[in-house]
Amino acid sequence: MFNNLHSSALATLVDVLKKITANRKETIVGAGDPGVAMYIMLEGVAKITNGALWAPEEDDSKQKLSQRKTTSPPARSKLKAGDSFGEEIIFGLEEFYKYTIVADSDVVMYELLEDEFKQRFKNLPDLLRLMVSNYRNSKCPS
Repeated sequence: MFNNLHSSALATLVDVLKKITANRKETIVGAGDPGVAMYIMLEGVAKITNGALWAPEEDDSKQKLSQRKTTSPPARSKLKAGDSFGEEIIFGLEEFYKYTIVADSDVVMYELLEDEFKQRFKNLPDLLRLMVSNYRNSKCPS
């Protein structure tokens, strides 16, 4: 999501990132919960216990994301330092989380609230489009 972004663009986010923690077995977000933020894992491991991976529809030209349904667990069922989730929320592509994330160990992460993200980037539509494109490309199956 942040690939190819100038450091000055990233600097606009630094002061709105809030470091939060989750204890082992604590639900971080639940499927169906109203979306309020994205999260960037710093320490620990979390698992996807319910839901699906995100992937763009092949025939969708409006940059809308859809849930890819599978009968087996998602290919990426664990999240670790450097991983993120909730991007679809801050980009306004979804209103509710489509997955449940549970801390598999004590977890430290950054939280980026949707409202604060939108406030920072409301006058930078080109930059926002680049971030959405980076997000979509990173979530597509190879």
